[in-house]
Amino acid sequence: MIRNFTNLFSNTPQPLSKFGKFAIFVFTPFSDLCKELEAIGVSGRLDGAAELVVQAEAEYERVKAALEAVRSNKYDWSQL
Repeated sequence: MIRNFTNLFSNTPQPLSKFGKFAIFVFTPFSDLCKELEAIGVSGRLDGAAELVVQAEAEYERVKAALEAVRSNKYDWSQL
């Protein structure tokens, strides 16, 4: 997986520091939602889980679109 992630950025003319910002900007919200869902599951209470799943699905689509944009050299790096 790490090799695939590295290959994703191999054709981008961006400095390495941008990739760290990219990872934080793109992956953190999705990761946070997943952590919340895991905590709900561990607690055994499902209050609010459905709403979080909907949010996580939407966030996943945002992450996927960002990764596809990077791969095709169409990512707007000015967002960082």
